Amino acid sequence: SHELKTPVATIEGLAALIQDERASSEEKKEYAEQLKESTQKLSEHINNILMLSKLESQEIISENKRFRIDEQIRRIILFLEPLWSKKELLLTINMDIAYYYGNEGLLFHLWQNLLENAMKFTGKGGTVSVDVSEINGSVTVKVSDDGIGIRKEDTERIFSKFYRTSSASEYAGNGLGLALVKKITELYGGQVKVESEQGRGSVFTVILPNNSNGE
Repeated sequence: SHELKTPVATIEGLAALIQDERASSEEKKEYAEQLKESTQKLSEHINNILMLSKLESQEIISENKRFRIDEQIRRIILFLEPLWSKKELLLTINMDIAYYYGNEGLLFHLWQNLLENAMKFTGKGGTVSVDVSEINGSVTVKVSDDGIGIRKEDTERIFSKFYRTSSASEYAGNGLGLALVKKITELYGGQVKVESEQGRGSVFTVILPNNSNGE
């Protein structure tokens, strides 16, 4: 409940500031922008909680189909352009054509979380790399960065719900993204691994096994 109370309190505070007759029009405009951003974050947080709940109770409808993961990741990179462009990040992309049979929406969410994290935790002018390979129907996606990294003692806990490392506390987030990554990966019998060193970046690897039998 604490994870929801904090953004709700922020929204209430901003709404009160906007209603304050002493605030100038410029101040009210700034408060309105902050309010919009806060409501978007709260909406994202609630959506993540609902999706995680459905995954845990296995309520996700399959709706599987065959699609190209490499094309899907390219679309996500374009979608995140405002983030990596603002930070002047160098993107290195090495992707094979990789077909997979699965829920396109769920896997979109998986890659978006990994890529957004890599970009968010990498400093201005840093590098984010994406590698995709497909061998005998099994797809491996590797997302690397040279950002803040993760302490060794935190690597076992980062996939837990609401867990945030001390080094990530200054960044916006709700501690649900990597929990969703793990749940979605496991839904397909896959595995997700992390290699990281604090101050030197991280490498997240997702391996999805051949799922063509479901086609």
